[in-house]
Amino acid sequence: KPLRMQQKELEKKLMKMINDFEASMQYIPFEEAMRFVDELSAANIPTAIVTSSSKLKMEKLYAQNPGFKEKFNAVITSDLVTYSKPHPQPYLLGAEALGVAPQNCFVFEDSLLGIESGNNAGATVIGLATTLPYSQINGKARKTINDFSNFHLIDMLNLA
Repeated sequence: KPLRMQQKELEKKLMKMINDFEASMQYIPFEEAMRFVDELSAANIPTAIVTSSSKLKMEKLYAQNPGFKEKFNAVITSDLVTYSKPHPQPYLLGAEALGVAPQNCFVFEDSLLGIESGNNAGATVIGLATTLPYSQINGKARKTINDFSNFHLIDMLNLA
């Protein structure tokens, strides 16, 4: 077979594997992260999810976690952006959806491209060492935390 045809078949197989994997994924929100979101909500601070995930993937998360979507004032998925992270557009759209200037936003990110995106948008970025090691994230954001266990609204506001 010509190389181009083999490449197309390989891409098709890979996409099927990814879709099958995502279809069987379990989405379990971090308890302490949800506590923090509730703390923000109680203080009337609007929140948004800005994710590189598709709307379809997020719909699966919502189906597995009733009430999750309602905790947020806005959700920006990959389907809504023209330029993905590290471009600032995803976080600029998130800020716009909340009616807040990006400079008045806090971004919590666990990926290097996401941290860069938040920084590029002019937000105060807090790195989460949940996916990557602390040492890989530390120094790229305003502050780095391991998780939300000992992080509260006052800690966030002290970074402003």
